[in-house]
Amino acid sequence: MKHDPRPIKFIRATGIAEHGEAVMFEITTPIKLGDTEPETLPFICPTEGIENIVSFLIQGAQAAAQKWSRDKKEDYMKQRQLDVEPVRAISFGLAPGPQPDETLLMLNFQAFHLAIRIESKQVESLADLILANRAAATPPDQLQ
Repeated sequence: MKHDPRPIKFIRATGIAEHGEAVMFEITTPIKLGDTEPETLPFICPTEGIENIVSFLIQGAQAAAQKWSRDKKEDYMKQRQLDVEPVRAISFGLAPGPQPDETLLMLNFQAFHLAIRIESKQVESLADLILANRAAATPPDQLQ
C-alpha cells in the first residue's frame, strides 16, 4: 500500500521506556481535506538509534537548504529567523577528521554522540568565539 507523504505539524515526546532503552514520541500531521482531526502516529525509537535519526535529519536539511539557496540565488539562513530550543551537550571534544584538513567536533549527549565534520582552520575560530563569548558574559570590573 502506497501512502502520500504528509507534512509534519509537530512532534511531541510521550515518554521514555522503563530502563531508558527507548524514547517514545508522536508525530502529528495537519488536517487533510475531508478529515475532521489531524492524524497522530505513535513511534518508539531505541535510544541507540537516535544519532542515526538526528544525522539523517541534519543531512536532509543541509541538502534542502543548498537546493533552496541554489534555486532562489539567496542564502537560506539569511531569510530564516531562528527559533530553536538549545540542546545541552554533556561534553564535547575534537578528533581527527576523515580528510587531513578536517576535524570532527564530537558532541556527547549522554545517550549518543554526534560527530560534526568541520574544516580544521575553523577550530581556531571556535576558540576565538568561546573567548569572546566568555568576555561578553564577564562583568567589566572582573576582567583581567
